[in-house]
Amino acid sequence: MIIDMRTYTHKPSRYREFLRIYQESGYAITSRHLGFNVGLFTTSSDTVNRTVQWFAYEDHDHRDACRNGYLSSAVKQAFTNGDEGADGCIRTQESRVLIPTAFSPLRDRDPGNPVLRAEGCPRRMFEFNTYYCLPGQLAGALDAVEHGLYPAAQKHAEWIIAYLTGDAGPERIYELRAYSSLQRRMEANAAMRADGAYSAAWAALCRHLRDTDSVIWEPMPMSAIQ
Repeated sequence: MIIDMRTYTHKPSRYREFLRIYQESGYAITSRHLGFNVGLFTTSSDTVNRTVQWFAYEDHDHRDACRNGYLSSAVKQAFTNGDEGADGCIRTQESRVLIPTAFSPLRDRDPGNPVLRAEGCPRRMFEFNTYYCLPGQLAGALDAVEHGLYPAAQKHAEWIIAYLTGDAGPERIYELRAYSSLQRRMEANAAMRADGAYSAAWAALCRHLRDTDSVIWEPMPMSAIQ
């Protein structure tokens, strides 16, 4: 499985308009032509007026076939519709192909994967972390995550959804965690800082990193993951 992570930054004056258009017609169109909808999110930290879409495909050939069908679709043209439609609400867009690691809880396109839903918590908030590796340090960083950070984080994070890397470009590791609330996330982070095993695992990982970043996402109503 590969995941196409598409990030759209919207014009502030038209952000709500885009959400309305996407919920009323865009989602039905993209879900018909593109891959499995893993997640549809809005950002509530870092850059605002931004949406993030995760579509899963079997491989690059599957992604290309879906994209070609979508781009040639007449209903797609009606949805985007230049400045008057969804395209006119967008300031910038980027696409990044992510590949789940061998130890990632989310590794397939199964809609029944238990990480997509949480019993007793109908709507979670998500923490998307990026670990920027030093040149040539991706393998060492992955080993530090698999054998150190991941098992240590499982003691405190309510849900760990995925670990991924990019298929090309800068060496990075992406991590998706989930919490029932921002308060619960704050409590978990405090517990991690007080945990000697977690601190040691974090220090071991940081030897392979040049920087980190963390943003908060909230799922849209149509998102498979909630």
